[in-house]
Amino acid sequence: MILAQPIEKILQTKKELAAAMLFAAICVAPVAAHAAPSPLGSVVAAATQGAVIVDKTAGGPSKDLTAIIGHLKSDPAHRVVLWLVDGKYVLAGSLFDASGADLSKQTAIQEGLIPKPMTGAQAFAIAKPAHAILVGKSGPEITAFEDPDCSACHAMNQDIAKAIDAGKLRVRVIPVGFLKPDSIARASAILSAKEPAAAWRANEAEFNVQAEMGGYPIGHPAPSAMAHVQSNTQLLSRVNQGQIATPTLLYCDKAGEPQMMRGWQDSLLSKLGAAGCMPH
Repeated sequence: MILAQPIEKILQTKKELAAAMLFAAICVAPVAAHAAPSPLGSVVAAATQGAVIVDKTAGGPSKDLTAIIGHLKSDPAHRVVLWLVDGKYVLAGSLFDASGADLSKQTAIQEGLIPKPMTGAQAFAIAKPAHAILVGKSGPEITAFEDPDCSACHAMNQDIAKAIDAGKLRVRVIPVGFLKPDSIARASAILSAKEPAAAWRANEAEFNVQAEMGGYPIGHPAPSAMAHVQSNTQLLSRVNQGQIATPTLLYCDKAGEPQMMRGWQDSLLSKLGAAGCMPH
């Protein structure tokens, strides 16, 4: 379903417009000039109060939808994807089809506004030098970028705790810190503990769900551990191509092929191969 509003009510200010543009990329080269039909350009100009300049158009999933590829007038390097609906309305943001596919993201990739998704093999190579904690003693291994104050990570760790305890899963935790002011310090304290795996599990055991805060005491982590966590966080940004999100998971499927997953899905356990493919 597509929800659209009259063009004069789409956006009230240029700041609102900029916030709505999910798919933007910084380009070194100047934006190429493309001739756009003047009626279409007029509609986009009216809907965005002149903030967006149309560079080109692309076909949409139906005849009443046209993809608009443009840039911000105030910042030509800021590229955007909009949708023209019935030639009368402008939709800013993500457009999904019935299967859940993100058509806006697909268009942004096709037009070079954002990079193609990183492959699992590329992500594994980036994650290899990370300073990690191995939790569990046997079973297939997954690599997990986790912030100690991440509630989604905590939910995942609760789901997989039994598999770890039963020797059916190992987790190579790469601690990062970005969610809270104390996240880096807490992750560093865990990483510099005498038994980091036990410290990580203690953090989960005492996790405060309401406050979204890990339970491990910060104390006085070693400066070297702080540097390691900062480095890990930079690796996470590279794996996610500029974004920082946890949990980000790397694993090997049953065919032994490296894969990447953003966010936790309990179906992952059924996809794991018998052995890990992460080079050590």
